[in-house]
Amino acid sequence: VQTKASPLESAASRMLAFSDLIETGVDESPNIYKIHYQEQVINAKMRLKKCSIGERLPMDGTHPTEKIILLIGVSGGGKTTLINALVNYFYGTTWKDNFRLRLITEEDEGS
Repeated sequence: VQTKASPLESAASRMLAFSDLIETGVDESPNIYKIHYQEQVINAKMRLKKCSIGERLPMDGTHPTEKIILLIGVSGGGKTTLINALVNYFYGTTWKDNFRLRLITEEDEGS
């Protein structure tokens, strides 16, 4: 007897285990989850920090090359929105999902 295989869980859904619910969706709005990350201060005076999600896992016996993204812009220019959109894109969040992921929140921006 064959049983129907369950659909594969998306990377975005798996990230919920490493996230905290920070905003409950109302009506058809999605729930918002803040992803846990490690923060390393590189230069406190210049407010430069490195945020990492998870562990670097070797691929084919070597660690993948890190990518650095530098965002510069005026206050309210959309830098945080872009970062959070990229996180949802990288983890495969879809319009049908009843949640969204956030890496950076308003509280993080003040620090």
